[in-house]
This record gives sequence, structure tokens and C-alpha cells, in this order.
Amino acid sequence: MKAAEPTTPGETTRGGRDLYLLYLLSAVVSLALVAAAFGERDGWLAAGGLGAMLVAALLRRLLRRMGQLEACQREGEIVTAPDSPWCPESGAVVRLRALIRQQAALEARRGSAEFDPWEFGVLRQQVSVYARQHPEAAAAVDYNLD
Repeated sequence: MKAAEPTTPGETTRGGRDLYLLYLLSAVVSLALVAAAFGERDGWLAAGGLGAMLVAALLRRLLRRMGQLEACQREGEIVTAPDSPWCPESGAVVRLRALIRQQAALEARRGSAEFDPWEFGVLRQQVSVYARQHPEAAAAVDYNLD
């Protein structure tokens, strides 16, 4: 079964998230095995650690080639979707955080030719309206409504 392609550049696929999770897991396992090998002075543990490190490096290269590594790193929640019952945050909190991140990214461009004051004003208004419509989300992200 083939994983669905991302609809927009920088969007992750389920397969990309799964590979990213395996990459993180193999990196942690490799570090644990190498640390245990030093403590126990066991060559087999060291070989296992180096093997897991090799797997992590190969998965990282594969994810980069697929264009999923940076997208998965940027995506804060790699395992659960915002609408998932296992996600600790509601969709409103996730949406408000995304709007605030967009506003901060635009604010970082202030003073450059790419900064659009009209776009910034519209985005600031969107954040304010959304925070007033969803006060529980504003409280969760500690957004000042005043």
C-alpha cells in the first residue's frame, strides 16, 4: 500500500511520520546501547549500538530524500492528529498556536522588504478574534485578550 502524497509542500504524510518515529527510536536505542556497552565493556552491545546508529543515519537520509525530515521536525505533534481523541490539545488550541506562530514569523520579517504591514494587521486581527471566540484556547496558550 502506497502512502498518500502530501497535498502541499512541507506537509507530512503518514508514512513520513512513521519513518520519522522509527528514526527517533533508533537514535535513542543506539545511544542507550553504546552507553551500556561502555558501562559493561561489552563489544556486542557496542556493535548493536553502532548498527542502530547506522539504521538511524539511513532513515534520516531517506526522510531527507523524501522531503519529509524538515516537515516532521517542524510539525510539533508527529504521532497524534489534533482531532485525535489521544491528542492532549483541542483543535482550537492547535489552530490558535498556528495563528500565533504565523504572526511571529511575519513579525520576524519586520524591517525587511518581505514584511507586509497589511498582512500583519489582518493576521493580528484574526488571532484576536479567534482568541475571543475560543477563550479556553487563549487560556491554554496564555494569550492576553486585552
